[in-house]
Amino acid sequence: ETLTGDKISVGAPFFNLTFGLLMAPLIVIVPFGPMLAWKRGDLLGALQRLYVVAGLAFLAAVVFFYIEHGGPVLSVLGLAAGLFLVLGAVADLWYRAGIGKVAGSLAWRRLSGLPRSAFGTALAHAGLGVTVLGIVAVTTFETEHVIEMKPGQVTEAGGYSLHFDGMQPATGPNYSEDRGHFTIRRA
Repeated sequence: ETLTGDKISVGAPFFNLTFGLLMAPLIVIVPFGPMLAWKRGDLLGALQRLYVVAGLAFLAAVVFFYIEHGGPVLSVLGLAAGLFLVLGAVADLWYRAGIGKVAGSLAWRRLSGLPRSAFGTALAHAGLGVTVLGIVAVTTFETEHVIEMKPGQVTEAGGYSLHFDGMQPATGPNYSEDRGHFTIRRA
């Protein structure tokens, strides 16, 4: 502002762009962490274990996008990233237990014998994936309509009929306000 005289705002567009660019690499590498041993991690081995998960996540995101038939194309990548995090967390537990490679009873014993930290890690990574899915879904598929209503007007929203009855003054212990009163009925 001092150099140009223009006001610079750190609003939603700047925040969304910056946050997305900083988080995208982190989201991609998080599922690899639990599969890499400290100081002797095998990145190629982790890649081989996660390529199926990445394919499933991308396929599920494309299917969801097709069902919704709309939204920005980049939302597919966001959905795939969120699903990659969730499925990567499950895959870590899957591989540690040896599911599909050993007998079911042995796999169950291995899974139940894993340290609590393994389940905590999986839960945290899956939680990050659910967060990413929520952010992408809300920013991509949310609809919002701003309308101005006068007393007596009716509008439809989400299968409901909203009747604006009017404003009523109200006072509290240290404030005064006007409250809008609505009557809501199924449409």
